Amino acid sequence: MGANNVIQETRIDNAASQAMDLLERLQFKQLRHDELYHTDICLLRIQARIAHHTLHMGKYAGKMGQALVAKNPEDAPCLIRTVLDALIIVMSSSNTLNLELWKIPGACPDFQAAMAGRKVTGSEQSHVIGFVILVGKLAKAVEALDHVESYNSRQAFEESLKALWVLLLKFWICLTDEKLDSALRSRMEGIESRNCYYRRMPKYIEDFRPAITASN
Repeated sequence: MGANNVIQETRIDNAASQAMDLLERLQFKQLRHDELYHTDICLLRIQARIAHHTLHMGKYAGKMGQALVAKNPEDAPCLIRTVLDALIIVMSSSNTLNLELWKIPGACPDFQAAMAGRKVTGSEQSHVIGFVILVGKLAKAVEALDHVESYNSRQAFEESLKALWVLLLKFWICLTDEKLDSALRSRMEGIESRNCYYRRMPKYIEDFRPAITASN
């Protein structure tokens, strides 16, 4: 192996390691956001939280299908936002299950592309169909818990969430060249600013540093 190849492989390894560290940070920031701004959901038992997140995914599946059927150019921003929201819910669900998204084999290149704003060619229809199939598997896992079936719901949740993360990253870079971290910051600011104590609370865009006490 030549020296140039060694240098190139080292750079690739370093870039992958940095991407993994960044994703770990983003997933942790999602945890802090949920703890501060979605206490109603965080206080639910684990089964109820996963069921709630699965309902979110079902809602997004409907929105994606609607946008795909309509095929109107004005539906594109709605579809991008729906994919972003789905990525957020995957992070939230993964935190609930203590699942490390940054360790998913093969997801790093698409995550790097999403963070860099590199758009690629892809089929919206195939991504939507794949999303619907995986959400159906999540729903089956929830249903099996309710019936106390002889079914490994935990494994089904983990496998489906990992597959959803990879699929949604591919969907994101198929739809837009917007950098994923910028989109997340903007979306979280919009959500957090609706809280009546927003001025007093730590915020996503500030890495949840202690907020300055608002003046009376």
